[in-house]
Amino acid sequence: MSDSIVKKKEHLYKLIENYQSLVVAFSGGVDSTLILALAQEILKEKVIAVTITSPLQALKEREQAISLVRHFNVSYVTIDINFLADESIVQNTKTRCYTCKKRMFKEMKAMAKSLGFNAIVDGSNADDLNDTRPGLLATKEMEIRSPFVESYITKSDIRKISKTMNLPTWNKPPMACLATRIPYYLKITPTKLRQIESAESVLTSLGFEGFRVRHFDKIAKIEVSPQDIERVVDMEIRKILINEFKAIGFLYITLDIEGYRQGSMNM
Repeated sequence: MSDSIVKKKEHLYKLIENYQSLVVAFSGGVDSTLILALAQEILKEKVIAVTITSPLQALKEREQAISLVRHFNVSYVTIDINFLADESIVQNTKTRCYTCKKRMFKEMKAMAKSLGFNAIVDGSNADDLNDTRPGLLATKEMEIRSPFVESYITKSDIRKISKTMNLPTWNKPPMACLATRIPYYLKITPTKLRQIESAESVLTSLGFEGFRVRHFDKIAKIEVSPQDIERVVDMEIRKILINEFKAIGFLYITLDIEGYRQGSMNM
């Protein structure tokens, strides 16, 4: 690692030590996995991992999170929240992410207080400050700590540190809740969420990584890495996608020729 990353990591260690006891908002992604690994190394039994489960989360992500947390030998709790019972979330306005995060951290704070833990941390990193992240406001309002932001650690830094620590997530593609595949102001429904999850499972089964299936009612818009675009339009792959996606419930299957990029539907 470069001297710059080493210094950032040293600052990160000091932050975690100062917390004394931690609740880690754990999704199983590259960011929260590194936070959990470092917290367990530094604070030992004074760490608990908390995962929010909801209809907005793909089942495979929940399973991966549970599998990962067992690797670190830390206490683990899941909190189930039915976000679809909240009409303000179902209507899918631009405040959806803020509302979800606020509810999520409210539940975590109540649990942390009851168990006597000092702080709650999430995996937000320095790059997130340059993106459209409505949830960051909720993080600030609920006084959730973001050690990577406080240490100026970027996603690239996180991957490099994770690799040196032999964490299995060091090169894991970015993940996000299923609702991010539905354009703002199109209603979120259980059926749409399951269609997205099923369609993305098809792409996974075909060996694709780093992709999204955007849901425009009867239209599925596929975003894959630019280098995979040629493979998507291969005749055999195309046949599989057409058959599988139509069986899922989509009438039209389109390809975004710009390729996958985070925040492609930000407004």
